[in-house]
Amino acid sequence: MISKEFSNKIYWARFICAIMVVGLHCNNVDILKIPVDSWSANIQNFFRNYIYSVAVPFFFIVSGFFFYSTLNKENFEYKWKKHIKKTIYLYLFWNIIYTLYRMIKTNASVLSSFGRSHQMESITFQNIIDGIFLHKYNDVWWFMLQLVILELIAPIIWKIIAKTKNCKIILAVIFVGAIVQSIFITREYPIRVYSFFYYFIGVYIAIEKKQILCEKQSLKYLLFHIVFGEMFIAIFHICGVKQLEWIPLTCLTLGVWQLFYNAFDFGECKEKLKISFFMFAAHPFFVGIVYEIEKRMFSVTNTMSIMCFLINPLIITLLLMITVFILKKIKLYPILTGDILIERKM
Repeated sequence: MISKEFSNKIYWARFICAIMVVGLHCNNVDILKIPVDSWSANIQNFFRNYIYSVAVPFFFIVSGFFFYSTLNKENFEYKWKKHIKKTIYLYLFWNIIYTLYRMIKTNASVLSSFGRSHQMESITFQNIIDGIFLHKYNDVWWFMLQLVILELIAPIIWKIIAKTKNCKIILAVIFVGAIVQSIFITREYPIRVYSFFYYFIGVYIAIEKKQILCEKQSLKYLLFHIVFGEMFIAIFHICGVKQLEWIPLTCLTLGVWQLFYNAFDFGECKEKLKISFFMFAAHPFFVGIVYEIEKRMFSVTNTMSIMCFLINPLIITLLLMITVFILKKIKLYPILTGDILIERKM
């Protein structure tokens, strides 16, 4: 049984990790054309590699944990259908939004600032299909594509787990697959196997080791995971095998969660802070707009670059919270978060 304290800590952790995801995409070396060897770029890379990097693994681990933690033979089909419908809806819905945005985008600087990784191009039928189904114009949605795939294969995984009574074999197979893809397959594919490994760490914890997430661990446990994780991320970077950093990053993420669970108590997480999904989905719009305004207001220097990098995640989070407040008032928020599917069923 998941305790109220645990659920509350998860809400807080999701909110903080959502801010970290915003921080990851506030890296402005490319946006502001900052030299890659400047002190500003080095500080941003440090935050990206050693602090903000735990956010995405945490979301995968928690997703796997919560999906499998309450499953049993009787409720699997109902919960799976309910979950997969919402996940597919959100994946396609937000891809449509970003594809439409791409279609109507003009050369106006405020609009053209977002999607900086894509050159201006004509919209063809193939581009529309790629935008809707392969998140071509929504870079951050690779995360949701992995969840769609993971939940589509959930019935197969559940049958294997039910038959073998453990998921260590699945976890081991995925671990080997992630290493093979990381080392030998340099071309980028829609499926990122290392993200499957994060997810199945959550599944393994849900089925066999709930205490890893749900109970406070010793100081020795959490320090080992944090020190081991940070040290080997640095070693992998120095040795030129950055593609394998997901291995120590998994340890680091679990250690940081335990540190948070043991050492911090922010009280009850208010409803207005339970917006991590919307923050994840909508923040790229705000990142582009805020940086465009700042480029017009300030001269681009290393100091300006690092100040924007550190402050913008908080500014954008505040703007997102205001946006959510407005969207709730005009009854649009459930459409954007998939809650409308639940409301209609009720």
